[in-house]
Amino acid sequence: MKQLLLCLVLSLAIFSPATAQHGEYVRKSISSVESVWIKPGAEQGIRLDYPFFENMMSSYIEMSRFDFNQLPEPLIKEFRERIGQMSDADEETLAELLQETVGDAILDILNDPEVIQNRGLALRDESAWQTFAATKARSVGLTAEELEVLMNSSYIYLPYIRSLRLATSRSQAGTTTPDASRLASSLMRSTSESEETDNHYVYIEGGIIWYAVNVSPDGEFNISQLLSITANAYGNAERGKTHSFRFGNERWELDSRRYALYEATQTWVRQLGIDTQQIKDFQLRASIVEVLPSHRYSLGVGRAEGVYVDDLYELVEVRLTPDGDETFHRVGFSRITRVGDNTEDIYNYSTARQLTGRRQGIGVIAREYPRIGYDLRITAGFSEGLRIPADQFFWLESDITESINFDLSYAYNLAPITGTSQSFLSMDIGFGIPVNFESRDETSAFLVNVYLGYNKKYWFARRSNLGFRFGGGVDGFRYSSDSDNSLNLFSAGGRLGMDYEYMLGPSLSFTIGAGYKFTTQPFWASQEIDGETVELPVEDIDLFLGGLFYSAGFNYSLRNVGVNLFGFLDGMRPY
Repeated sequence: MKQLLLCLVLSLAIFSPATAQHGEYVRKSISSVESVWIKPGAEQGIRLDYPFFENMMSSYIEMSRFDFNQLPEPLIKEFRERIGQMSDADEETLAELLQETVGDAILDILNDPEVIQNRGLALRDESAWQTFAATKARSVGLTAEELEVLMNSSYIYLPYIRSLRLATSRSQAGTTTPDASRLASSLMRSTSESEETDNHYVYIEGGIIWYAVNVSPDGEFNISQLLSITANAYGNAERGKTHSFRFGNERWELDSRRYALYEATQTWVRQLGIDTQQIKDFQLRASIVEVLPSHRYSLGVGRAEGVYVDDLYELVEVRLTPDGDETFHRVGFSRITRVGDNTEDIYNYSTARQLTGRRQGIGVIAREYPRIGYDLRITAGFSEGLRIPADQFFWLESDITESINFDLSYAYNLAPITGTSQSFLSMDIGFGIPVNFESRDETSAFLVNVYLGYNKKYWFARRSNLGFRFGGGVDGFRYSSDSDNSLNLFSAGGRLGMDYEYMLGPSLSFTIGAGYKFTTQPFWASQEIDGETVELPVEDIDLFLGGLFYSAGFNYSLRNVGVNLFGFLDGMRPY
């Protein structure tokens, strides 16, 4: 009880957005008004799964850096009644209604003269405070426990959904964002965005409103809107099948509609969570408490705040202007390499390694630079050693031995799960154009590949690293002619590679690399003649889609992402 009231006397003043922009991070107490508000008529063809939604909220919004409370039912009753009568509402309307109902009700209680007078009672006499709290709570229609929750609520939030739609094409769902897992097949067969597909799509559009409860020097409370965050996301699944959706150790067997809904829900809430971490009041901050060798520092944040290996922190120093105002200047970036378990020992510090900027000293502030943990790499390159012989395919004038390649890699950082810095699970999609392609008629040909792999980066200088990667997947070759004839061949493959990467900024790197890819004899082949597809025997087809490859491009660490390619891994994080 004494700790709860201490939060009131000390934390509320500290939590004020005006004073929480620098220095050490202080845990915030957050409260929800409603699980989620859904605009009337927003659910079209499908309804939100509340238990799963709340599961995602507890994972991505109710983070370790927060103490979470549910606002007392009597205070949100009027809000629910009035919002239930509204046929439409935007962010401004919701914010105004929240202020008029929940906000005013909270202020009536917190600014009650008796509450203000007795606010510090528990620090002197806990028994006297319990007596007062029980008596006062009854007079305002609350329990003593609910009054304590209210007095310790520093931030209030409300998620809302403007649109939740089920469709059978991406354009009907309201989005044309490609799903990475289907990109390779779309290269082999083009479909109109508005054409009905074999998939179900679910699209979510909405956001979350954050309010701050502040206390003035004279003890008066006020409530102000902190920020309104918006996000949209979509999920899809093949129709007519049962799909297994996983999140950590949990598993659900779902039809295509529900699977697409779960995928969209997770992606949407995850985006809201990352954007919430961007709010200055909620950004983790810690001063450098120890300078270590090799450009490393000890920081006073750790597991208790939900810090993970590979989290990025910008280094900033506070400077005074001639007028006495404080300004913040970025002096570098660092990455967490070891997380201290400070849940019981507050002196078990985390270790960060500086990536950019000059060496800093004790007292410089490390401020969280949130990223979602996905890297996007785009490269162009060249392959040699292919073997697509002309004597195997009558329409070829000469053998195909080289290609120009364009690759897209989407990598999930495994470090928060494994504790091993800079280790990634990647999905790579490539497209190749034969260089020496000559045919007997008007034809075109291209190569395509999809690989799943593992990447590990070793930093040997502050801005530089060497990465090693390996993986396995499928390589394809397609030929087509103007007469609607085509040939498709697919081989299994594996590859090894090495990359050099140089940081251009905290999120952007330049990369060059080389490697070798080996492929098997084709395991599947088909020919399409006049719109009719025939499967071909593969025993006598001799071709090789591997060889040496070289590449150069850019790697970008994403702030947020609307694709849920490796989302199931988020649930495997230990805390």
